[in-house]
Formats: sequence, C-alpha cells, structure tokens
Amino acid sequence: AIFLPLAFATQELTSKTFSSVTESGNGMVKFFQPWCGHCTRMKPDWDRLAEDAQSSVFIADVNCSDEEELCSDVSGYPTIKVYKDGAVEKYEGGRSFEDLMEYVEENLAVKCDISNIDENCHPKAEGYVAKWKTKDEAAVQKEIHRLTGMQGKAMEKNLKSTYFL
Repeated sequence: AIFLPLAFATQELTSKTFSSVTESGNGMVKFFQPWCGHCTRMKPDWDRLAEDAQSSVFIADVNCSDEEELCSDVSGYPTIKVYKDGAVEKYEGGRSFEDLMEYVEENLAVKCDISNIDENCHPKAEGYVAKWKTKDEAAVQKEIHRLTGMQGKAMEKNLKSTYFL
C-alpha cells in the first residue's frame, strides 16, 4: 500500500509546543499515526472541528511517528485526549464532526456570561449588551425572538471570528 502524507489544517504539536498549548486553556488533542486508516478517515472532521470550534478552545494533533515521547501512553490510534481546567482525560465520545462539536460546545467552550461580561466575553459582546440595556421592552422582546429563531443554526465563519474570543 502507498501512504500519502497528510496535509495538516490543524495545529500540530511537538515536544517543544505541547505543554504551552495544553496548559493554555481547554481543548482536545488527537494522537495519530500517518499510516492509520481510522486517523485518515477522521481527518476531515477533525480539521473542520479545528476550523469551526469557538476560538477559546484549542484543537490540535500529535503525530506519534514524529513525537514518540508524547505518545508513550497511547495504545491505539487515533486517541483523543481532553484538556480541561488543568486535568487530562481520554475522550470516549463519538468521532463524527457533529459529536465532536457538540462535546466542545457543551464541555470546553468558554461561555459568555452577561452577569460577568468583563471576565470572559469578547468586547463586541460587551458592546452588544450595553446597546440592548438602553432599549425598551418591546425592542428587547423582538431581539429575543430573532435570536431564538437563530438558535442551533450554524454561524458563518467570518461572523464567528468577530463575535467569539
């Protein structure tokens, strides 16, 4: 069989960059081998996750052919590990883009809390909240209705990068 090199759209970690990334916040790392068929099949969904996940979450790869030391406790490929609040655990969920994105959104993404808007919200969100605090009740209800209608729909990438960290 002939194995073609994988093109990398996801950040690939090395022994020099691994700790700084995994200690920088919440995220997921996929440990893979270039010869692994399961890894190759998963790559498009993983790359899409890296592109579409909220920017507060890191999505990265470790090539275990190049970084044997980082993969010393990995027994099968691909192995996905979750890094959250300083803890590390093996990810046991589904491997489809939808399953991965749901996990990221529900468990890893930093939520913007309007009761503490200065702490973890993008400055654009702060401006949005400030703007709506000056509106009357009818306008607020109309905006709530509009936003409720948008819930669960994908946001365009250019808008997402504007509104999220």
